[in-house]
Amino acid sequence: LRDVTASTLNATATTGEIEAVLDAERASFSVTTGEVNVRIIGSVSGEYVLSATTGEVNVEVPDKPDVGVRLVATSTLGDIDYPGHWVTEMERGRVSTTVVARTPNFDEAQVKITLRAKVTTGDVEVTQG
Repeated sequence: LRDVTASTLNATATTGEIEAVLDAERASFSVTTGEVNVRIIGSVSGEYVLSATTGEVNVEVPDKPDVGVRLVATSTLGDIDYPGHWVTEMERGRVSTTVVARTPNFDEAQVKITLRAKVTTGDVEVTQG
């Protein structure tokens, strides 16, 4: 998917990759084995639910003063990476690791993006740029 703007968008794959460049009010992308790669444009507030049973979730969010991002990510066997300047609200790990983090400007931002990412075996990576 390239340069899509949608109110609601859902995509699933058993094996393979979902790749998207978009803005959506609500989007859900899920793979059983593979990758979810999303670049969010950042002109619309939205909630993104991204999951992979075995694989990776990679998200690129814009680095704009009017765009705030909140991340809720869980990985059972893997890493969760996000920009170091984000404010971490919660992190715990025993069987799995859950991270709740946000950009420092989230409360004041005009456009608010919420990312909910879950990977059973694999990594979650969020980059800002």
